[in-house]
Amino acid sequence: MRRLIYILLFTSSVSLAQDYHLSQYYTAPSFINSSYTGSFDGDIQASIHTRNQWRSLMNKPYVTNMLNLGYKLPYHNKRIASGLTIINDVAGQGSFQTFTARLNLSYNKELFNYHNVAFGGALGLFNKSVDFTTLNLPDQYSPSDGGSFSLPSSEIFANTKLNVMVADFNIGVNYFYFNSKFKTSPYFGFSYFHLSSVNESLLEQNAILPDRVTANIGAETRVTDNYKLKTQFIYMEQQLAEVLLFDIINQIDWNEKRAVLLGISYRNDDAIVGMLGLKNDQWQYGFSYDYTVSGLANYNQGNGAFELSILYNLKFNDNIQTKKGCSIF
Repeated sequence: MRRLIYILLFTSSVSLAQDYHLSQYYTAPSFINSSYTGSFDGDIQASIHTRNQWRSLMNKPYVTNMLNLGYKLPYHNKRIASGLTIINDVAGQGSFQTFTARLNLSYNKELFNYHNVAFGGALGLFNKSVDFTTLNLPDQYSPSDGGSFSLPSSEIFANTKLNVMVADFNIGVNYFYFNSKFKTSPYFGFSYFHLSSVNESLLEQNAILPDRVTANIGAETRVTDNYKLKTQFIYMEQQLAEVLLFDIINQIDWNEKRAVLLGISYRNDDAIVGMLGLKNDQWQYGFSYDYTVSGLANYNQGNGAFELSILYNLKFNDNIQTKKGCSIF
């Protein structure tokens, strides 16, 4: 029985040894760096994401849902921002679930002449669990009716559910330049996740949650009065995995309140991502699709993941003057 548990957890860890990934990072700034918590125009920002992947490879796909909240506190010209990030990831059969909830805090400081720096940190909880009652085991297979897992299992589980919950902590810093007289606003950031080095094992073994390093650099360029070009590189390293992404996002403004976003992204040795977005006043809607270009394409016919996002910005009518945050967000 214990051997079966090891096999199940090992096969799940092939995909979950690293943190969850998104395609629409430009709508989830605090996901890659807590210092971006207040990097948006307005006073409150809320966004939701849902990502569905590997549907063509298994009956039950991998699903990631995320909620992001950011709020600029009415102190020090709103340079201090707080936020909340909640992520729930369910990985296929067995309901192998990873849940994260963390509080974010950032402080934005103008150094000199439009040069700005922001510092951030996040403290939260990390929970991982598996439910064995949802598994289809080998002895349940019946060849009748074309094959199904309809037979009762002889396996006896001492615990039908296993879970572990640990504290988590991360830090981040970013620099950005913004001057309305110039067309281009560059920025870059660096963040370090899982500083607590906690044990995430479900089997009372030694399995340290691997730390993650993230670096990003990019710029927003106002090419014309109604056209913006946004580019960004993101590098992530966790355990033995490295991810490099390059985003190009075109924003075409219809008027002051409405815009269309068209983008393309490449994730090294993994996927090409097409992105489509619509801004309507305070709301922004996004859709992206990952087309697999790795060796996995031989098995999923290139069908990767699709992702949906909804973002809302709210600005108060007060007299507090604020500095614009990192322009990509």
